[in-house]
Amino acid sequence: MGHNYSSERVLMNSIASISLSIGSFRPLSRMTDIAKSAHTFYTSAIPFPHLVFDEFIELALRDQVLSAFLNPGEINWRRLDNAKEIKLASDAASTFGPIIRLLLSHLNSITFVEFFSNITGIANLIPKGVPRRGFVGPSS
Repeated sequence: MGHNYSSERVLMNSIASISLSIGSFRPLSRMTDIAKSAHTFYTSAIPFPHLVFDEFIELALRDQVLSAFLNPGEINWRRLDNAKEIKLASDAASTFGPIIRLLLSHLNSITFVEFFSNITGIANLIPKGVPRRGFVGPSS
């Protein structure tokens, strides 16, 4: 399918109309507070450990992300249907618009992964797409 730059410009203009700060996701202090109280709920949830967050991201950002999602026929989705999962997936971030890429980047950030690790008690989680060795930093 061809790339529609016109619709991406419209989306970029609509993104500019909402404030996209880290506060659109959750302030770090709120994430810390959530992690402290959520661990108990997570570990005692029935029938398996899980959590549901109400309004984890700002509603305006949520609406932008939902309106930007592509329909199943618009890209080459990978269909997964087995005993563990039923979903459509794509590893090609370039097929998604900028607002979805921004949210996915946040959810795969070390900040969010550490937040999730604090809730679950699972140590050494690695964000998807992050090399297991090496680091980014200033050269000496």
